[in-house]
Amino acid sequence: MEFLLEANLPDWKASQLDALDQGLKQVIQFYYRKSCPCQFPRFRQFVAIDMYNFSGSFYCYESNILNMLTVLGGFEGGFDLHQMKKVGGDQFLVPCKTCKSTFITEAEEFGHAVKRRVLKLEEKKGIDIGADMEAKFPVFIGPLGYEVPELDIFEERGLEEVLAYLLELA
Repeated sequence: MEFLLEANLPDWKASQLDALDQGLKQVIQFYYRKSCPCQFPRFRQFVAIDMYNFSGSFYCYESNILNMLTVLGGFEGGFDLHQMKKVGGDQFLVPCKTCKSTFITEAEEFGHAVKRRVLKLEEKKGIDIGADMEAKFPVFIGPLGYEVPELDIFEERGLEEVLAYLLELA
């Protein structure tokens, strides 16, 4: 297990956090120009990463940013927080305003630096227009936290490759 938080990133990666955040915002904007994020399997892959499926206290940087941008980002056609319903514990069912797909959203804090956000598809509506998921998916920053286990689901790649992966159409 490794201890790695944003403050511990190598300088060359830390210097590109703003570029990654802006790139992910542009990805979400692209999704809404085409339809909505729900119709992109690779988006659903990223936002559903849940550390509870592994041992450790960590989150995936890209996943958290995509979750925040989508659920709280204020995009027209985004998720309808007024229709959000509690389904248990810290879990809420939230519908997409555009396609009416529903997701379970959950957020949890593990100390001041590890904030886990998850968005799992509950009911899919509409047709996928994004490319299919790959078994290993690319991350630029990837998992961060107090206990980051060795995970074979991530593949570290460059910033542009990660954004291209999320933008690819079927």
